[in-house]
Amino acid sequence: MKTFNIRQYRKIPKWSVAILALLVVLSPSLLFIKQPVFFLSLHLAQIVIILGIYLLMNYYGLFILLSIYGLYVLGVHTTNIIYQQSHKAINNME
Repeated sequence: MKTFNIRQYRKIPKWSVAILALLVVLSPSLLFIKQPVFFLSLHLAQIVIILGIYLLMNYYGLFILLSIYGLYVLGVHTTNIIYQQSHKAINNME
C-alpha cells in the first residue's frame, strides 16, 4: 500500500494554486452579480491578502486558509441575504 507523502504536493505548480484561490474568492461575486461595488472591491482586497499569505505559507496552510475563507464567505453572504430580505419586509409593512 502506498503511503501518503506530503512532499508530492510540492510538485503542484504555483499558478494552479493561485487560480484556485482566485476562483474561491471570486465565486461569490459570480453567484451574486447584483452586489454593490463595495463587495467586489472587498473581494479584490481579499485576493491580494490570500496571495500574499500564499507566498509566506506552504500548500497545506493555504488549503486550510481557503477552507476557512470559504466558510467565512458563506456566512457573510447568508447574513447579507437575510438582511436584504428583512429590509424588504420592513419596507413592505410601511
